[in-house]
Amino acid sequence: MRIRCVVFLMMFCLPAASLSACTVFVLKKENAVMVGKNLDWPVGEGCVLVNPGDVAKSALPGGEGKHLTWRSRFGSVTFNLLGRGFPLGGMNEKGLVIEEANYTPSRYPRGPGPVVNEFQWIQYHLDTCADTAEVLASLKRLRIVPILARVHYLVCDAAGRAAVVEFIAGKVRVYTGDDLPVVVITNTSYDHSLKSLAIHQGFGGTRAVGDGPESPERFVRAATWVRGLQSLPGQLTPDRVFRILDNVAQQDTRWRIVYDPAGMVIRFHTLGKPTVRTIRIQDLDFHRPMAVADIHTVPLRFQPFTPAANRKLLGRVFDQMVRLDLVDAGEAASLLEGLLAHVERDRP
Repeated sequence: MRIRCVVFLMMFCLPAASLSACTVFVLKKENAVMVGKNLDWPVGEGCVLVNPGDVAKSALPGGEGKHLTWRSRFGSVTFNLLGRGFPLGGMNEKGLVIEEANYTPSRYPRGPGPVVNEFQWIQYHLDTCADTAEVLASLKRLRIVPILARVHYLVCDAAGRAAVVEFIAGKVRVYTGDDLPVVVITNTSYDHSLKSLAIHQGFGGTRAVGDGPESPERFVRAATWVRGLQSLPGQLTPDRVFRILDNVAQQDTRWRIVYDPAGMVIRFHTLGKPTVRTIRIQDLDFHRPMAVADIHTVPLRFQPFTPAANRKLLGRVFDQMVRLDLVDAGEAASLLEGLLAHVERDRP
């Protein structure tokens, strides 16, 4: 499938398609909270960024309306496919975690609010919010104009307060508290996923839990494992979370990430590099300039961020996207230059 790109005076937008099939979930037991994420899609390139606090930023111009500008309150660690400023997920120094999963039917609200794209939405909230409540308070103020994919989000803070944020038929839909009986998202709407869950064993139905790769099956398996592990004696450990990620993994699972927002630790490994890398938030200095590491490096080595390295990463990403026929070559070149130009203009 090719993704068509519309270019308007240096404003770029790729209509969304089913680019990835991810699984995200939260486990909470006593004082322990952990968030697991599988990134499933054909391109495995990426970087890990240490984003400093107190930096002025702006959203990539796109669509109609004024694009969002802000200043970061908090430092963060993010996992980025499209280079600096465009994370797929991450955790900030307050323990706030935000992750996304592809949900193609997403339809974002229209309105007068400032415009941000689907990835910088994550960076904005990691930069400016200390907990889940602060993220939810900002939802009606912003307008999302996607550049690559339509997604929904899972948000969780250090206290284990979680939310699923979706955009259905042009309206924001939020699930928290009793409306969020299992904290899992895959690639169908949360409401549809709960209906599928309800017909399975252990959740009121009789159907056996399947082992297929489809979104509803992965949701049910993840929910089953989360409930099972939370009921086991003993502490909640990263190894147990990685076991769930292994169970719902697919052939194109590229990154497996475990966030520990209460302990302020991130652990992850990548396809072909099974050694778990550990990032301890307390070891990072968010007052220093931005630092970056190739996501596949073992051990993880952070270096000062440079636009040249960012350009090399994006060149590899878009080369693979074109080779895999995910995007047209000419349109990919336009989007690539737009992203790179934005980074040059919006340097920290």
